[in-house]
Amino acid sequence: MQNQFSFLGLLLPLLCQSLILGSYLNAHILFCVVDKVVDQVFATISFIDSRYTDFKIYSASGTAPNVVITESNLKGNRVENAPRYIHNFGLGWNNTNFSTTLQYKMSGKIFTDANNTVTPSANGVTGLLDKYHVLDLSAEYRFLKNYNLKGGINNLTDEMYATRRAGGYPGPGILPGEGRTFFLSIGAKF
Repeated sequence: MQNQFSFLGLLLPLLCQSLILGSYLNAHILFCVVDKVVDQVFATISFIDSRYTDFKIYSASGTAPNVVITESNLKGNRVENAPRYIHNFGLGWNNTNFSTTLQYKMSGKIFTDANNTVTPSANGVTGLLDKYHVLDLSAEYRFLKNYNLKGGINNLTDEMYATRRAGGYPGPGILPGEGRTFFLSIGAKF
């Protein structure tokens, strides 16, 4: 007997929306192939171009009574903590009792201040943060009709990365991303 596949909506893109917050495009793509089990390939793709359109700043130099106030504008600078992209890609597999998902997350470089400082400061409060990639794996086993056991590993490869910088608590300095973590749970439906 031949293995037959039925396609449950091969849509590209399934959902594509545009929001005006800077220039922000968010596209979601979902493919489903069904043959007694459901296999999924999914992606969330975001491109972000957030820039200041008018941001005046003032600085003072000299000592009284010879203080000089200078005005400058950060127009065109990238908004701090807004990466150029955030993408999630994944594979999922499901049958009656078992499902698993593998997800790959990517985030682009970010400036941590409105001046778009590239070189890190001595106290770690400003400076460009590098892009990062994280791989997550999860699984679920369903049994006795109403029970399930879930588990997973986040940051499977134990990637070392930073998500932002802080000037106050708990800083000052770089705030690291989560290292490899594990989770396990048992659930029941009543």
